[in-house]
Amino acid sequence: MQLHVTDTHDQTLDFWRASGGKGLTCVHVDASLDCSAEEWTPQLLSGITPSGDLTPLRGQPQLRWAGLHCGNYLTPAMADGTLSRLIWVLPGAADSAELAVEDVLAQVMKTVDLSFADYRAFVLKDGRVEGKIHNLPFLACTADSLPEFDAAELAINVDLSYFEQASAQTPGALFERLPRQPRLLSVATSVSAGDAEPSDERLAALLEAAGAPVTPMPDPLVPEPLSRAARAWRQGQAESCLQALEGAPANHPATWMLRLQAQDKLGRGVEAQASCAELLSLSLTDWDRSRALVWQADFESRRHRWTETLEILARAYALDPNRPDLCVQQARICKQLGRFADSARWLRKAQRFSQGRFSSLPIQLELARVYAESGQLGMAQSAQRYLQQQDPVGNFAMKSILDASFAS
Repeated sequence: MQLHVTDTHDQTLDFWRASGGKGLTCVHVDASLDCSAEEWTPQLLSGITPSGDLTPLRGQPQLRWAGLHCGNYLTPAMADGTLSRLIWVLPGAADSAELAVEDVLAQVMKTVDLSFADYRAFVLKDGRVEGKIHNLPFLACTADSLPEFDAAELAINVDLSYFEQASAQTPGALFERLPRQPRLLSVATSVSAGDAEPSDERLAALLEAAGAPVTPMPDPLVPEPLSRAARAWRQGQAESCLQALEGAPANHPATWMLRLQAQDKLGRGVEAQASCAELLSLSLTDWDRSRALVWQADFESRRHRWTETLEILARAYALDPNRPDLCVQQARICKQLGRFADSARWLRKAQRFSQGRFSSLPIQLELARVYAESGQLGMAQSAQRYLQQQDPVGNFAMKSILDASFAS
């Protein structure tokens, strides 16, 4: 068994690659799925290879919005063939009721932009929910309903924050249900990401239960004030977040990213704008600068300064052209300016990123409304038909029907 203990979970992908892992079955023991695809467009994923350098792809570990991070590292692992199957062990007591397909889908769709085909593939079988994610076999279960495995190609992947959610379950009880001596065992302490408190005792208990040598907690990747601030922000405690940031390094992008969000949440908009300006004065990756510009654009839009907002969004898009949400935001500002043709053009561009997926539905609804407001009724009806034919749930299809009824 090869063991890797890391601070942030995205470093697990480096471990799998270094170990020569290919076609692995991953048992992902975590309170969150870590399969976000918001940052991974098909175009970006197609450029990721098993031997490629991951360093230029990394984002900020405390804030999950761009690049490779602890909330999305499983997506490239599924895309490049490192993983061939994903089993998600959700927090739950041994006597918990069987999972419901609707509940699992609700959890999955918080972060995964499912294709319509993958959505329809989810079924309940033997107390477990089976389906597909990113076109690979997926299974969700609690620890008491784990299936049997072939340990030879098994990667057990544990986040210590799981035990904060599954407080009644101990590492020993968990590993009684998991195969001993899998090929690969990875453990993330998740301190820098703000998901868990440092705990040598919990880490030691887990490694002992897995039959692995006990190792000390890895050093956090970021200064301690930042991890405390990130944890407070995750818990919705904006004031505590700001207090923790008082000792954070002023030249670290995450310091200002967290500060401006906490200030904005507390209604301190002028201070948040100043923090955004400080952030933009730092040396940033293109992804982080793009995100900072989006915040700056949001501040401008609140003042109804539409032309200035559009100019800033254009700069953000130039830095990160793989983000459909930037296309949608520019479409909305163009609509505010009465530029309906440009609005429709941006929405069609966003649609190309998400064709056949759930994210295409709200884009298509906006496109139908832009066509209708600009008098292109035939185009509006065509977009509405797409919604009525494709929407597996019916929510957006119903909205399009209501739009059409009001228009008539």
